[in-house]
Amino acid sequence: MNKSVITSVISVVALLSLLGAFAPKVYAQSRANVVDEVAWVIGDETILLSDIERQRLYYESTGQRMEGNARCIIPEQMAIQKLFLNQAQIDSVYPNEQMVTAAVNQWLDAVVNEVGSREKVEEYFGRNFAQIRAERRKVVSEEYVMMQMQQKLMQMQQEMAKAQQEVEEATFTASVGG
Repeated sequence: MNKSVITSVISVVALLSLLGAFAPKVYAQSRANVVDEVAWVIGDETILLSDIERQRLYYESTGQRMEGNARCIIPEQMAIQKLFLNQAQIDSVYPNEQMVTAAVNQWLDAVVNEVGSREKVEEYFGRNFAQIRAERRKVVSEEYVMMQMQQKLMQMQQEMAKAQQEVEEATFTASVGG
């Protein structure tokens, strides 16, 4: 990722923030015949209202509180994540499958312990256990890729700062010596 990509990501995030703040509130439950609705489109990827609701339920199930309107904050976070995931795909960045499996199993065990049984977990999320596992696996995989991309971005920023410092030192040395 080069500096122009970083600048582009920051610009898109700012634009998405503005759009999210002014986006009309549309709820799928207000229309009986609507199964799901597209909330945002990021490149070839969509963010569905059900994705937003699922993420809200996840935050709720883990006791995480959000400052502000979750229906604005969550899709914005998801859009940023989609941008990073798109770049990760370009850069061939993949998660460690063993770590993903371990994290998913740990999360599922914790949720079952908290709620009391697999059946109660299925009832809470409105899906069978295999679906919940598959959805969580996707989320955890994406989180691991996001962490790798953030580390890569930080490393690039450090390298750019070091290169800039070296240029400044060389310029200063040349001007003093000349």
